[in-house]
Amino acid sequence: MKAWNRVPRVSVTKVAQVAALAVLAAACSKSDATPAGAATTSGAGGAGAADTASSSTQVASVQSVVSSGAVSTAGAGGSGAGGGGAGCDPAPAKGSIYELTDTQLGEIAPTTMCTYAGKVLFIFNAAELCGYTPQTTAIQAIQAKYEAQGLTVLGFYSDDFGNQGGVPATCNAKYGITFDTFDIAPVKGANARPVFAWFGKQTSPGPEKTAEPQWNFSKYLVARNGTWAKHWSVPTLPDAKEVTDAIEAELAK
Repeated sequence: MKAWNRVPRVSVTKVAQVAALAVLAAACSKSDATPAGAATTSGAGGAGAADTASSSTQVASVQSVVSSGAVSTAGAGGSGAGGGGAGCDPAPAKGSIYELTDTQLGEIAPTTMCTYAGKVLFIFNAAELCGYTPQTTAIQAIQAKYEAQGLTVLGFYSDDFGNQGGVPATCNAKYGITFDTFDIAPVKGANARPVFAWFGKQTSPGPEKTAEPQWNFSKYLVARNGTWAKHWSVPTLPDAKEVTDAIEAELAK
């Protein structure tokens, strides 16, 4: 399904949390508005102290539900800063790319990278307005050619280079993107999004020598076991023989 036209996904626990907090807010409001023991003119004749007692019961009930853990106060998959592989079965190896999370375009809850465990990942930092953006056509073709063999392409939009991130949904529509894309966020420096911070802390396996992307459309290949396999510089075409040979080698493992 195209990331750009998906209906925002909200976890069941998040819905339950919102509902519970709404009840809590209503109960607190009602309790605060009517001093204990005072009469009320609201409703059909009012209930006075009984209203207050009922509100207190609601508050206690909702607080009990929240504190018990029945309503999760953490977003599905954890925060965009990591998440520790919450909800993954089996749990990802410590330090693995599968421990990370990021938020897909058009969604609310972060996606846990262990969603892609066992796949060969072709990752790139995307931009709508870059001169290299036509490479997206070849990247989409790679997804179509190798998806059935276990390849997953992931595009991460960024404004880091020339503020060229543009409008991701427009780019996705223009190039008919069917792979998952992630909303605009930094891909370099201290505030780099989790996946690119993970790359930045490692030594590049080459042929590109730097770990951080030097411009839009830096390309990363991750093996099925979650280790970093290859890194290509921006000008390297996505369908260059060296790239497709490396993809096929990883898929064959």
